[in-house]
Order: sequence, then structure tokens, then C-alpha cells
Amino acid sequence: MSTKTIFYFVLLTVIFTNCKKDSEIYSQTSPPSCGDTVIVNKLIGEWQWIETTGGVANVHENPSNCKCDKKLVFSKDCIMEMYKNNFLTYRQNVYFTWEINKYNEKEGGSYVLHIDSIRGITINFRLDTIYLRDMAADGFSHKYKQQ
Repeated sequence: MSTKTIFYFVLLTVIFTNCKKDSEIYSQTSPPSCGDTVIVNKLIGEWQWIETTGGVANVHENPSNCKCDKKLVFSKDCIMEMYKNNFLTYRQNVYFTWEINKYNEKEGGSYVLHIDSIRGITINFRLDTIYLRDMAADGFSHKYKQQ
């Protein structure tokens, strides 16, 4: 066998053994607990996207200027789904912890939403509105209203 053939064989083996099928992602079992049941119960249901702001470029995006509709759906079995224009774009297990924001310690603690393979996102509640913020100094803030 030539070196080129061995290289392609190894490359294809790595690709096919490391890729997950959609069915494997969607059938993942949820963690034993999502975290604080009070927070989980507040989140269950559909949340309509209002706006996204922040980032290095100081982005301000909303349904009218992006001509799109986004929503989050949280289920009691620790699954979060993201939809854009009524198409499912993301579905993952989530759980919550209480943590101090290392980028703004004056803010104190807040609940952190952990999504499989993504760093934490702080979550704050104000009546029927949630604010999801990246845990980074130049992160984004996403505002959703309960439907």
C-alpha cells in the first residue's frame, strides 16, 4: 500500500467513527436532574425572541431588522429547542447551576444555563421575560418573552 492510500484510509476511519448521526443527538438521555426545579418550572414552555445585542461590533438584531422569527422551547425533560422561522435549528440537553459571574462580580450570582458542549450562559428572569447572556466581557445578550 502506498502512503497516500494509508493516509486516506486513516482519514476516512476518523471521519466515520467520530461523526454522530442526527438520531444519536436527538435520542440522548437527559441528565438525572436539570437543576433547581423552581427555575426549570419557570422555563418550561415557549419563549418568543425579542432582541439580541452586544458582541465586539455592538450588534442590535430584532425580528424586524433580520426579517426572522426565533423561539426557544424548554421541556420538563431537560431539552432545549431553538427554532428559526419555525424550523428546528438546535436541540440539546440542558441543566442549571448557581454561579458567580467572573466577568462582573458586582452582579453577584445568577443561574447559568449549561448546554451540551457550549460554555455557560447566564439566565435572568424579569416577570415573563428571560435574558440570556454569554459569560464573556464582549458576549451577546438575548431577550425572550414567554408565550
